[in-house]
Amino acid sequence: MKKIKTGDLTRVIELDRAALNEDRRTVEMSFSSEEPVERWFGDEVLSHSPESVRMSRLNDSAPLLWNHEIGDVIGVVENARIENGRGYATVRFSKSQRGEEVYQDVLDEIIKNVSVGYRIHEMNQVEDEGERFVASDWEPHEISMVSVPADQTVGVGRSKEVLGVHETRVITPEIKQETTMTEEVKTEVDVSAIQESARAEALQDERARNDAITKIAGQADYLRDLADEARTTGMSVAQFNEKAVEVAIAQSKRSQEQVIENNPARVDMTPKEEKRYSLFRAITAQASGDWTEAGFEREVHDDIAGRVGPSSQGFYLPTNIGWGKRDLTVGTDNAGGYLRPTDHMGDSFIENLKANMVTAGLGAQVMSGLSGNVAIPKIATGTTVYWVAEDGAPTEGQPVFAQLTMSPKNLAAYVQISRNLVLQSDPSVEAMVQDDISRAIAVAIDAAALAGSGSSNQPTGIISTTGIGSVSFSSGGAPTFAEIVSVESAITVDNAVTGDLNWVTHPTLGGTLNTTTKDSGSGRFVSEDGQILGYPVSITSSCTSGNIVLGSFNELIVGQWGAVEVITDRSATTGQLTLGLHTAVDIGVRHAEAFAKGA
Repeated sequence: MKKIKTGDLTRVIELDRAALNEDRRTVEMSFSSEEPVERWFGDEVLSHSPESVRMSRLNDSAPLLWNHEIGDVIGVVENARIENGRGYATVRFSKSQRGEEVYQDVLDEIIKNVSVGYRIHEMNQVEDEGERFVASDWEPHEISMVSVPADQTVGVGRSKEVLGVHETRVITPEIKQETTMTEEVKTEVDVSAIQESARAEALQDERARNDAITKIAGQADYLRDLADEARTTGMSVAQFNEKAVEVAIAQSKRSQEQVIENNPARVDMTPKEEKRYSLFRAITAQASGDWTEAGFEREVHDDIAGRVGPSSQGFYLPTNIGWGKRDLTVGTDNAGGYLRPTDHMGDSFIENLKANMVTAGLGAQVMSGLSGNVAIPKIATGTTVYWVAEDGAPTEGQPVFAQLTMSPKNLAAYVQISRNLVLQSDPSVEAMVQDDISRAIAVAIDAAALAGSGSSNQPTGIISTTGIGSVSFSSGGAPTFAEIVSVESAITVDNAVTGDLNWVTHPTLGGTLNTTTKDSGSGRFVSEDGQILGYPVSITSSCTSGNIVLGSFNELIVGQWGAVEVITDRSATTGQLTLGLHTAVDIGVRHAEAFAKGA
């Protein structure tokens, strides 16, 4: 007994509505017949004798689908039967919006075709009728309304004949040997050997397909579900590659959105409560150990600690307090008026921090409030495609997936406040201290983002990231115009411009480029009006001397874990208060090719 891989099959028949009950939303219809259908293995006939059809799945509330889409259920099969050589069923349409739409189209005779999905367990090859097979044991499992009848010669069964999804037993008639006395030389054809060879080849192709899908999925955990689906449904390697890229992009966006939204250092407060919060009350209470007069501030700290863990010996700063937006109470200039901020930029601590960071202003993604290590999926190498001759086979060009990982690196700074300043209660003083705190942290993060060495407890910044473009200047600190152009070319040659390009350099080199002529005759300079080659230039001492960086800064990720912890230390002799600031940060570059450096 031989077997044929048939998979899930479908056949379409014009809707024959025997009865319609608009109150119950039911339609009685014919869904199958004994009409022969051409398949890849020959003409297929479905026997409709009662013993040939397994009706249990269809009569067990089988789904009524749209176009055989498992996820697009529009109703249910209430009952089904075999009668007079045809299959009949009563289906009830759902009251969902989707079910209602299709039901109305059926009533209006816009949709006129019904299709049945089924599997064949056993077929009988009919003797003396060529390649005709009668399904003597078959099982319908769903009914679908369809818009356009499918081409039965290239239907679902054809696309799955070698995928091993389902095998059908084939009973072949005995071949009678006929002997004749003649001088003609007869050539015997071993049909079974040909069929076995084709089957072996199909199995080999199937194993190769599964191995390729498994290999690709092994590079990223989030591809496992897609791989299971691909192996089950017969998805080709090329189709899997295409869907895998879509999943990787979606997973990357989802991962970033999750870590951005997850901010345990944010405390929900009304505008009135935000005005009540006093940084100095919290500082004074922490320094003295007496929180009696700072109960609200203590409550905010405890709320954050409940999410990020207890503070070692300090207190946590909430990220959404808008000190800079408070109403100011100032008198004469020498009594505090000089401290009134002008056009203060920070609406909250994190926003103020970002405003003070050059890299954040250029488009770097700042992810605050992280808790565990971060792994963001990315496509390291895209699918390679080839031009091939007719009937030629391309080389496998599967994409390579990777992950951008980040883990917390401890960052510490300190701010000193005089005794007199501690005694001030004016909100403007708090705004100034907040600005000083945010600037201290921002400078450190900016420097790490641009030039972190990746050693000595530092994150790995852009300049130290493996894979970025690199141009060596012939004269240190004095590049020529041609060398600057080479920095740009190092990005564009990789097709790596994923966003707006921006330059960042040290003030010394920035000044040099302002006075370096492009050539001997035009009188133009390499850097003019804050631009080089039409791209904006940012000047910061956070960039190491002699270096210039060009890139799409949307590919730069700055991650911050937990909240900023403030630890106080009071000098008994001077009354000066030192604020120790502690947080954890890391830097990541999604695509190194989007950046290039010159030095």
